[in-house]
Amino acid sequence: FSGLALTQRVWAKAAGYNYFMMNGPEAGDFTFFDLSNGTVGTTSSDHSNVTMTDAGNGWYLCSVDCVSNGSGAGFGMSNADGVYQFSGNGTDGIYLWGMHVYRSDLGGMVDNPDRGDSYVPTTTAAKYLPRIGHHVYNGSAWVNEGLLAESEARANLFTYSQDLSNAAWSPVRTGTLALDSVGPDGQENSAVKLVDNGATGTNSVYIREDVTVDASSTYTASIYAKKDGLSKILIYTSGFTTPVSNGYVFDLEEGTYSAYSGTPAMTPTMQNVGNGWYRCAITFDTDATDTSGSIQIYLRQSDGTINVDLDGTSSVLLYGAQFEKGATPSSLIPTSGSSVTRAAETFTIPSANLPWPEPQYIGSELVTNGTFDTDFTGWTDVSTGTGSIAVVSGQAQLTRVDLNNRGFISQAITVVSGAVYQLKITEVSGSAYVAVGNSPTGTTFLGQALATGENTFYFVPTDTSVYVNVRGVADGTQLIDNISVREINPLSVSIAMDGAVTYADTNSYSEVVFSQWRKQSGDALFLKISTAGTRAGEFTIEQAANNVYDYSFSSETSYSPDVLVPYNIATRSGSTFVRGATDGVLGTANTTPTALPDLSATDLNLANGYMGTIGTFRVWDRDLGDDGLVEATNPSLEPSLSLTFEGTSTNSFIVNDWSE
Repeated sequence: FSGLALTQRVWAKAAGYNYFMMNGPEAGDFTFFDLSNGTVGTTSSDHSNVTMTDAGNGWYLCSVDCVSNGSGAGFGMSNADGVYQFSGNGTDGIYLWGMHVYRSDLGGMVDNPDRGDSYVPTTTAAKYLPRIGHHVYNGSAWVNEGLLAESEARANLFTYSQDLSNAAWSPVRTGTLALDSVGPDGQENSAVKLVDNGATGTNSVYIREDVTVDASSTYTASIYAKKDGLSKILIYTSGFTTPVSNGYVFDLEEGTYSAYSGTPAMTPTMQNVGNGWYRCAITFDTDATDTSGSIQIYLRQSDGTINVDLDGTSSVLLYGAQFEKGATPSSLIPTSGSSVTRAAETFTIPSANLPWPEPQYIGSELVTNGTFDTDFTGWTDVSTGTGSIAVVSGQAQLTRVDLNNRGFISQAITVVSGAVYQLKITEVSGSAYVAVGNSPTGTTFLGQALATGENTFYFVPTDTSVYVNVRGVADGTQLIDNISVREINPLSVSIAMDGAVTYADTNSYSEVVFSQWRKQSGDALFLKISTAGTRAGEFTIEQAANNVYDYSFSSETSYSPDVLVPYNIATRSGSTFVRGATDGVLGTANTTPTALPDLSATDLNLANGYMGTIGTFRVWDRDLGDDGLVEATNPSLEPSLSLTFEGTSTNSFIVNDWSE
């Protein structure tokens, strides 16, 4: 692009040649740098702000400002100051590192909070940073809502989102349309005034864009609008089997909407975005035979008629049209001539950054001879058929022939009903299975296949005596060692999160997924919103340990579906309980869990089924208690992990080591 203010920068070090030259973007533009002593040599008048900074170990950061003309810039080496040619010997040269060119009229290069420095390095692929510092209008002011998180990939199917004067919009009885008004982004010439053509009489005035759709799918059409000569618009569908041609009228003065005719088969939403602007949207489902239709934006003068006065003053301001496959309006995806897709966002917090409760032992070892030093003292041989057991090199060898003939050992231990116990067992080789039950072969309180290496499990007995049972689950031999059972203090973890979520009721048990902490299908912790059945925004905690699932629920209508619904949630999960709270109100307590899933080495996926903003996400490696849940929804406790999405500095994350 011509006329842009550019900065060229590179680190350079002599490697036989001392003079380094930066040239361009026009012929005759050049600057020479002497790498032997760190001084600037000859420079042309078109280069300005020439600097040479000692970076140590013979390296210098060389920088010049220039103005682009559409051509490129270059780097070279020279025998002497001001000399464009050099005599090469095939061995000597200059080291270069970190070459980059950026617009210097934008206040420097973009801050990269993931790296903590002041520029984004040039790579072969674009780097998309988390959208932190996202502001939302609250009715009176723009407030920082933290991180904008959209886990659904969306495409704007309107080919012209901004330039509504383009012929793709097929204007009908409009005046001259142009990008000539201030939009909700505060920029000049970013919005279009939709105005009538000034003819006499009354008639309908609108723009329309034809769209291609998939059958039996959900779509949302949205546009930003502001009162001008008129204060109402109509968003109308036409040409679809479903919905039948109809729409909603949006009042840009009152901030309300109403059906155009009867009961349209669509859902409207309206969001105040400040300075008189509203984002107006309709959501609808196509029919099994639908492949195309059109979205029409009408001027609206009064209820009961679609016509307006054709006097040259019937007008509203429009900006940012979007038509997307999805049940809610997502953030604007600008287009200019073709559809554009925004990829789904994912946020992962590594397990190394997540706190997890450490077991606190409060009892002695309960297993006799768990190390099998010489024999099976303390253990009972309950092998079946021709299955057998043996001690081999201080390890228990269990031999299985088939399902009915397998090596099997069991030991009875005395426990306290309702207490929490940790079981550890090492699988040296093979494929074995450990269980805790109320009989020598039972799996009442725990049943898990083992992985090679040390395995750790937790269980809560309801009897005073239980059996630890180990057997092979594959034909051949299994080597087992170091079996231990000890009582511990109950394990617990607490989570709190706040923000604003956008969603629609699609009758799903996982309508919104705030967080997913999942090792495997039977060991996980989910925080989500359910709309299944009679639920219409029920906050749900799903806790699974050893394939046993436990739930805690809030009110079925804790958070009704809408655009950017504020929420503040907190949970406590433990070996013997699970409970949540929403905005200071406790949900139903569940005291049936018998174990907390071991997620200590598991990454947490944040907002992986979520559209909205996140203010804070906090984790404690302890039980907050019921009072703490209420207090946590008005944060005052000091968490073990806290991510703050403020976007107000170069390092806005409390924990930096996470990925998007």
